[in-house]
Amino acid sequence: MLEPNDSGTPSRTSAPRWMRILLVASLSVNLLVLGILAGSALMGGGRWHGPDHHTGPMARALSDEDRRILRERMRTARNEGQGGYRAHRAALGQLLNQLRATPYDSAAVETQLRAVRGHFMDRMERGQTLLAARFAEMSPAERAAYADRLEAGLRKGPRR
Repeated sequence: MLEPNDSGTPSRTSAPRWMRILLVASLSVNLLVLGILAGSALMGGGRWHGPDHHTGPMARALSDEDRRILRERMRTARNEGQGGYRAHRAALGQLLNQLRATPYDSAAVETQLRAVRGHFMDRMERGQTLLAARFAEMSPAERAAYADRLEAGLRKGPRR
């Protein structure tokens, strides 16, 4: 807004309070977004890793299509009773009960931990079997591309 000053020439007055508040809020939001983008770029290469970010390098080296196929096959195996999901959940439930029990029975907890580990090992073996079957279905070029992605991932090291 322009208003005349003592010398008769127009001068600028300060912006209305609501406009200054809006400017500060807008600047704050912009800095927040910039911080999120910069943090993401520094910590994760600037891209979202999706739900597979916690998997190992062999799973991360899979193409999106191979990952989808294997996820479907794992789901099918689980639904056909090969997954042991209910047994795994039951083992975890028993572990929780044993951890809360008084008196504490360390031998029972160790036994239950072995049962839980057994379920994890079963799932890992099933995954490796499905992965080996998928490798056999791939063309030589697809297997080579997978090997290249795996090697590149191993060179980069583990994700944070």
